[in-house]
Amino acid sequence: MTLSVFNKWVFSKDEYDFHYPLFTTMVQMWLQFAISVLLVYVFIPRLKPTKYPSLKEYATWFAPCGIATGMDIGLSNKSLQLVTLSFYTMVKSGSPVFVLLFAFIFKLEQPRVKLVLVIGIICFGVVLMVLNETQFNLVGYIQVQVATVLSGFRWSLTQILLSKVTLGSKNPIVTNLYLSPIMAFTMMVVCFAIEDVPSILESKWFDGILSTLKIISLIFAGGIVA
Repeated sequence: MTLSVFNKWVFSKDEYDFHYPLFTTMVQMWLQFAISVLLVYVFIPRLKPTKYPSLKEYATWFAPCGIATGMDIGLSNKSLQLVTLSFYTMVKSGSPVFVLLFAFIFKLEQPRVKLVLVIGIICFGVVLMVLNETQFNLVGYIQVQVATVLSGFRWSLTQILLSKVTLGSKNPIVTNLYLSPIMAFTMMVVCFAIEDVPSILESKWFDGILSTLKIISLIFAGGIVA
């Protein structure tokens, strides 16, 4: 919740107006990778994996999960430029629906009448919440809705990673160590394609040492919370 409010303040045109959410997400994910490496290999060496996943496992499970996670977070942040925080929160609250749907697809859960009813109630509740949104933005809605679908997909894959794939350690920091470089690289590709990184580095936000330190500090603050 803190991160959502912070990101909305950073990206909103009416607030700080740093309108490069994909660039921000990319930097934060590389930061997460760096922090994970430091924790596992320097500060808490007992977390160091005793066995690493095979190339096939990494390509089959980690890569799709990392790509989905990166796109989920990237689209979520980008949507905050266009929709209100309350609308964003309401749409994202439907993520349990997609968590369950993908759990059915991957056979992590058995379809039951009770679960189907739960999905139906959540869908109905989300529709009621967004029905009277006065500041509806179609592009922003599509972005956050796709992010919500990807959220369900990546949580199901994460469940498979933690239960079926040989990680050498079940610690979530180790899981993040494997996933964060894929997430970061995914966002780097998308960021360079959409936001024109060279122009960002030439913008007013990086015009001088003080302004550069200020924006980097803000980006890092969000990354550390994440």
